[in-house]
Formats: sequence, structure tokens, C-alpha cells
Amino acid sequence: MRIHWVLPSGGGEKGNSLGYAHSSRMIEASLRSLGHSVSYAEGEVALHYGAPWLYRRVPDKPNVLFTMYESPALREDFPDYLRDPDLLIAPSSWCADIFQTFSKAEVQVVPLGVDSQVFRFKKRNPPKSPFLWLYVGAPNFRKFTVLPQIYQAFISRTEHCHLYLKLTGADTSGVPSMLEDPRVVEVEENLWEGPNCTVDNRFISPEKLSEIYHKADGFLFLHCGEGFGLTGLEAMATGLAPVLTDYSGVSEYSDPKGCRLVSCNVGARDAKDPNTGEVVSQVVGWPSIVSAIDAMTEAMTEPHPVRLERSRIASRIARGFTWDRTARGVVASLEGVVE
Repeated sequence: MRIHWVLPSGGGEKGNSLGYAHSSRMIEASLRSLGHSVSYAEGEVALHYGAPWLYRRVPDKPNVLFTMYESPALREDFPDYLRDPDLLIAPSSWCADIFQTFSKAEVQVVPLGVDSQVFRFKKRNPPKSPFLWLYVGAPNFRKFTVLPQIYQAFISRTEHCHLYLKLTGADTSGVPSMLEDPRVVEVEENLWEGPNCTVDNRFISPEKLSEIYHKADGFLFLHCGEGFGLTGLEAMATGLAPVLTDYSGVSEYSDPKGCRLVSCNVGARDAKDPNTGEVVSQVVGWPSIVSAIDAMTEAMTEPHPVRLERSRIASRIARGFTWDRTARGVVASLEGVVE
């Protein structure tokens, strides 16, 4: 198949844009490896992958938009972008159900993937003290959510916990409770060590990121809304059973046998729009701090054989989500709309 790959523009490769940038590269590479022609200028069908407000119709050919969103209450201009494409692709059934209420076009589900050769499974020894909790993502309202409160109320109050925050070129003003302590030391550029916490804001390769996953004993993914949630799947691939919010697109892979699910309260919350800085009300699934700390405590105290079995199940679930599977799903959708 000849695919006109319409590249998203703007945003850069940091913060929220990292997920789109990484998955875009992986899908394109998998399409090429399967023998399909991918061009940035021509093709029999236009495939737009990225944030919906970057969508611009390519004339004289079918247009397919592969996108996602984190809230059932779409931002005001979002439905306009959903009405134009000839086909919509979403990475989770949760997103697809939302999109279908706004679009007359068919919405198909094609989950994203994980490279299990890079994010490979590691059998871990019993955790030593302190128990190393890892967070990977941007320090914003949607992804960081209750993590500062968890740090203050639980992690910072015991010698048995340490939190590793893996950011990437992010605005670190969102992590004051970790960075404003006078004992914090910048050990190298964009890497700080403090009491019970490491803040790593460096740009590193996926291979180096995998090494950080392998050092961790647990993974915290206490978001308030995700279209899919790549970092949760990466953690599972390496054998970390994440503590994650039981809400939104992560339900595509969040089997309770391989995850610890945290309850949440779904409702409207004020959030700052990352594009405009405007404070808007958004419907989110706000994770329960009590439920999160209970899940963390269980993870830290469970018998090691039980922990290992959960770890294997998590990795087995994640390895079922490959980028080749994503690419094949995309091709099947494109062939349908071309026909």
C-alpha cells in the first residue's frame, strides 16, 4: 500500500509531545518493515497521526485520522476535526466510544505497542530498602496529578521509599515539593538528588530509559486521564506491575492480574490548557490518594513469589502489544477506506 504519511507539526519532543513523537516513529518504521510505501508527499490514502487540532485535510484522496484524547468532555474545537476524516482510528475502545458520538465516520480501534526487545523483561530480586518507585512522564496536571501529595504524605515520611521522577526536558516548576528542599543537590545537568527523591530531566535513549525501568521496584502511573498510556505498557513489559488509575485508555491493557488498580472519582476539575495557559474545567478521573497508598503498601509488602508471578503476567500482557501489530491494524483500516 502507498501511504501519504502526514506529519504533525509543532510541540517538539518533550512533555506531552513525546508520546506522539515516539509512537509516530515506531508506527512508520513498522509500516516500512512490512513492505508498505510511506511518503511524506504522496500516496493513495492520507494518514494523519497526532493531535487532532493539527489535522488538515489532504484533497483528492481518503483521509484517515489516528488520534486520541484523555477526557470524555472534548475541548470545544475537537468535534470539528472528528467530523471531516473518512475514517477515525483510536488506540483504545474508551477513546473510540467517545469519538463515535461526534463523528459520522466509522471509528476503529488499533492499540499502540511496545518494543519488548528494548523494554525487555527482567526478573528482579527481592526489593531492598529503600523501595524504588519510578514515575515516567511530564509533571503536568493530567499525568502528575496526585504524585506531589503522595510524595509528601507517604514517600517522604519513611526511610523505606525513594521516588525516581523521569522527566524529559520538562518545565520543573511542577515539582516544587521535591526540588525546593535545601538538601537537594544537582549532581549533573538536569539530574537532582534529594531526600527520598531523584529528579531526572535529561534527554536519554530508549535503551537508557529501559535501564531505569530495570532498576525500579515499582511503577506509579496515577494519571487522571489517558488516551492509551505508553509508559504503563513499557513498565509492564520490563516486569513492573504498575500502580495505576483505573480509568480511561489504560483499560486497553490494565488487567488486574498484572496491575494494581487505583479507584478514582470522575468529575470536573480545573486544569491549565498546556497550549494557551487558560484555566479550563475538564472531566477527569481523579485518583484516590488513600487507594493509591494502600496499593503501594501492598506492593511493598507482598511475598516475593507472588510479586514475581504478577511481574511475569504484566510482561506477558505487554508483549502482546507490538508495533507490528499496530502497523497491521493501521493497514487493514486504510485498505478498508480505500476500497
